[in-house]
Amino acid sequence: MLRQDIDLIRAKLMEMVALDEQALTRALHAFLRRDRQSAYSVILRDQDVDALDAALDQLCLEFIVRHQPSAGHLRFVYSASKIVNLLERCGDYAESIARQVLLLSSLDYEAPMDEFHQIANLSIPMLHNAVHAFVEGNADLARTTMAVEPRVNQIRDGLNARLVELREEGRLPLEALNPLTTIARRFERVSDQATNISEQALYFTTG
Repeated sequence: MLRQDIDLIRAKLMEMVALDEQALTRALHAFLRRDRQSAYSVILRDQDVDALDAALDQLCLEFIVRHQPSAGHLRFVYSASKIVNLLERCGDYAESIARQVLLLSSLDYEAPMDEFHQIANLSIPMLHNAVHAFVEGNADLARTTMAVEPRVNQIRDGLNARLVELREEGRLPLEALNPLTTIARRFERVSDQATNISEQALYFTTG
């Protein structure tokens, strides 16, 4: 029963990160293609992440009550409960990006889309790898994942600077500046949460 409950929590974590990855990827595509319909889809499907968040919280609570865990098992359920909350935030980031896409959809603007693509293509795999590191008990993968974060921060800083330049040059309307910087910040925050999840993986695997 103990092993089955652990496996169930692991499976639900994998399901939740898959939903986050899909939402973030759809939000990116909605942004790159200026696709309002895809943006609305991301917003509507956020309820799926919220439902899984509630289910996992319940599973972790039941695990504690049923098994009264100690040592490694206690570290597992403690870290799992933390990771659930971090994944729920990443789902919120995807929804926020989609809402910014709707704000931008009526504006004529120029933006460095390649940099947005870069930051997303680093942060989303980070999230995937961080959860895998925890589920598989892979400390090396957790450390490798964490090592990517400085690069994400570097791209975000350069992207923000470029957006300000475009605004000052009159090539970016003021109304577009905040939504664009918000999108960059949300993808950067995904990498932050991936780092936090990696830290929980290290805590679980190394004690």
